[in-house]
Amino acid sequence: FEEDADRAHALALYLLPFLRPMIEGPTPLHMIDAPTENSGKSLLLRVLLLPGIGSPPELYSWPESRAEQQKLLLSALLAGRPVIAFDNVNGEVGGPDLERVLTSTVTTDRVLGVSQTATVQNRAIWALTGNNCTLSRDMVRRTVRLRLDAGMTDPGERSYTHPNIQRWTTERRAELAGAA
Repeated sequence: FEEDADRAHALALYLLPFLRPMIEGPTPLHMIDAPTENSGKSLLLRVLLLPGIGSPPELYSWPESRAEQQKLLLSALLAGRPVIAFDNVNGEVGGPDLERVLTSTVTTDRVLGVSQTATVQNRAIWALTGNNCTLSRDMVRRTVRLRLDAGMTDPGERSYTHPNIQRWTTERRAELAGAA
């Protein structure tokens, strides 16, 4: 972690699946950001959420076009996933549809392929990973940032205490959930 606050934000994300049922309104986006690839962002996201949701979260790609973003956000909410997470996002994070959904308890949008709308509750945990992401002005207050920095040119060359931390986490899920 780059700073102590980043470690605290990781702990908050780890606890969020256990606390989410007690939170009435929306929760912020958790953005795991790093200066370079192979920093372990996606792995950290999976390991932090696995004890609370029972399996690694499904990771979406963030679409380029606003129309596709709108469709993806609604379809992910309609699917009722406990976590909606985007992997390897580039550039600026934001846009009216994402900003709206992150501050709404209920979302209404047009359903893909038909001339009708759907209304769905927003009870999801929101997360994304990316390299050197920036936030739109309106996203700053809607986002909790976790910054990783391995302090090396190629973090993929590191050795790990747990060579397969995801398997280790899965095998100790009950213990980790109890600790939460």
